[in-house]
Amino acid sequence: MPYPYSHSNLPQRNIVAALGCTLALSAFPCSAQAKPTSQEIAQEREALEAELAEAQSQLDQLEAEIEAVQEELAEREAKLEATRDEADETQVQVDETNQQLAERRVELGSHMRDSYKRGTSNLMSFLFGATSFEDLAGRIYYLDKVSTDRAEEIEEVNKLAAELADHQKELEEAQKRQQAEVEEVEAKTAEYEDMIAQAQEYYEGLDEEVQAKIAEEEAAREAEAEAARKAAEEAARKAAEEEARKKAEQEAQGSDKKDEGENASDSDSGSNASSGSGSEPASTQDFGSVSSTAVDSGVYEQTEPAMVTFNTANYTTVANQNYGIQSSKNYQHMGNYNSSKQRLSYAGGDMSLEFVTHVQLPVTLDYSGDLGNPQALCISADGSTAYVSYPEGHGASYTQMGRIVKYNLALLREYGATEGDMSAFSTGVRLGDEKWRSCMTVGPRINMGHGQCMAIDPSTGYLWMSSRGASEYSDLTLIDTDSLSPVRQIRFHTGGTDFGSVITFDEYGNFYYAKRSASTWGSSPAGSMRIYQGRISDNMDKVLIKLLPQSVRNAAGTTLQNIAWDTTTDTLYVVNDSALLAVSMNPMLGGQLSPEHVRTEFFSPLREFEGLAFDASGRAYLLVNRQSEIMCVG
Repeated sequence: MPYPYSHSNLPQRNIVAALGCTLALSAFPCSAQAKPTSQEIAQEREALEAELAEAQSQLDQLEAEIEAVQEELAEREAKLEATRDEADETQVQVDETNQQLAERRVELGSHMRDSYKRGTSNLMSFLFGATSFEDLAGRIYYLDKVSTDRAEEIEEVNKLAAELADHQKELEEAQKRQQAEVEEVEAKTAEYEDMIAQAQEYYEGLDEEVQAKIAEEEAAREAEAEAARKAAEEAARKAAEEEARKKAEQEAQGSDKKDEGENASDSDSGSNASSGSGSEPASTQDFGSVSSTAVDSGVYEQTEPAMVTFNTANYTTVANQNYGIQSSKNYQHMGNYNSSKQRLSYAGGDMSLEFVTHVQLPVTLDYSGDLGNPQALCISADGSTAYVSYPEGHGASYTQMGRIVKYNLALLREYGATEGDMSAFSTGVRLGDEKWRSCMTVGPRINMGHGQCMAIDPSTGYLWMSSRGASEYSDLTLIDTDSLSPVRQIRFHTGGTDFGSVITFDEYGNFYYAKRSASTWGSSPAGSMRIYQGRISDNMDKVLIKLLPQSVRNAAGTTLQNIAWDTTTDTLYVVNDSALLAVSMNPMLGGQLSPEHVRTEFFSPLREFEGLAFDASGRAYLLVNRQSEIMCVG
């Protein structure tokens, strides 16, 4: 399939040619003998503003086009991810088939040993023991049938194993092709990002010229006003002198007539004593400013945008230490049903966490690999329960169905799933062992989208999930922790920017989500991370969101998988594959974040991280895929 964008057919525009142009006020002719008037400067400013508007239009067009490229990139990445997941599911089937093949071979070997032990004499005795020709034929058929059936069983498993191996090879080749396609579109995205960066630089240069022209215009107006004031003062002085001269003449003549101009002057002077009044700014958490309507049982739809407007001029970026980017493309598959614990070791950064397997999760429940795609993790305050989301597909469609599974960690610890043979729980669930299946509760099929946006509010214990994060329509859905079904939903729109695909809560009932900037946004450069804070109304029918006033310049990875809040330290953790970024939120919330408040760590081996959660004691639980397991700090 040809790509719709290539370097040779990227649209050529005036803005691209203009990027190398030097903006200078000398482009506007003015007199060398006299300063320009405010009206003349206003005309120059209007011309610059028209050019600025054109630059903004061109920038908007470039950003619209990069969105198309990014959508294609997302589509390609989704296909690649789906192929990877299918390959992983096939690997699960290969593991299970090889296990069945080994079992069949053991059975056949046992049969052959028994036959050998019986020997030829026993075989002949068995045949000569026939009481009739029909009985002899039946005994010969029985011996032949047993050998044939066992051979056919092994041949059938062998054939299935070969087919799965061929399919796995095809998937590996497809992954290579799709990886090349992703890299090609990534290159196109980089080209557009470069064009946007140049266009943004050109726009900002124009904007500076406009601001300078506005300042010049204001200065000219102030100078003109000052000149007019001085002229008025001079005229008033002369008028006063004239009035004084006339008054002196009248007094000299004995006149008692009052000067009407003086009374008028007194009156004018008194009129300057009036005072003004100020106004208080509106609260950003004023739920009275938004309204919602019940559109269905337990479903509320908010009318006004949830996003509180923010002045980008007040937005700053913290240049935390750049340790590089941990790629998400080549994470390792550790196999399934590993009997020993896995370990994630320190591989770089300024933290020193290490994680080790706490409990291995099942990948097969009803059919092979149906629990092979975990996407989010929540932990109860006491650490006894884990909630994991499992979407049925691998895309980001908001109509995608899935299930939440609740794991009884306390019971799993009691049964020994956290020590000894780490595959006991996952293998037992696959084989239908009731003991192990009793440690998990499987919820009904619900709409969960990608399943990545799920978190517990520690102030209430409520479990929230979002299935869609589009700017024109988003939702937050309350999940009953017993039935694992939706019981309430708030639908809202943000008013121009997409709602987050990840979410977490602090201990005060505020929720947070993070987004990476695809291009320059205000003073936030491409690749930096923005953090938003939101709140749900007490009636759970409205949502308000605001952008925190600082962004983090250097991220730790390419794929944002999850975020988590540690209530014991008020630290926000941003989760990428085999990389964590920790942000101290007290200075962040006060707009006082500095580089030392942001820490990073990379881990080895490179694994696919899916979720991070903390219990009330601050213990960290990390959800890792391929194999599927919950890890804790070791």
